Amino acid sequence: MRRIARWTWACTAGLIVMLFAMAVQPAVAQVPRDALLVFEKNVKWAAVSNDWAGQRDAWIRAVKSAGEPADVAAQLLVLETAIRWQAVEDSWRGRRDGWVSDMQAARTSAAVARGLLELEAATKWSAVEPAWRGLRDDWVARLQSVR
Repeated sequence: MRRIARWTWACTAGLIVMLFAMAVQPAVAQVPRDALLVFEKNVKWAAVSNDWAGQRDAWIRAVKSAGEPADVAAQLLVLETAIRWQAVEDSWRGRRDGWVSDMQAARTSAAVARGLLELEAATKWSAVEPAWRGLRDDWVARLQSVR
């Protein structure tokens, strides 16, 4: 009888831990997704291709419905492709191919967060809205907290 009680207690404790982990995971996965939407909202229209206006609504829906980090990474690639070369630092030309490979291979929220931080760092101040200066520090801290 004691064995059954211990087994029941152990199973219950394991179930609670598993449910807690499942509840926390979506919140962590949501950080890069939400941060991507905030970043895009602060990129000036002049910094993106003319086609972006026609793609943006579908892109936002795709980001909001992204269920896995790889889905968010795919949408990050779409945004990066829409950003004009003039809107990013010259050093991005040398880093871009490796960054694209990193994002194509991204399977964790932390990998997507690192990629988004890197793209943002390569984006010129002239390419983002003035309000971005006030939002950026908290935005960066939130992404850096994703492990």
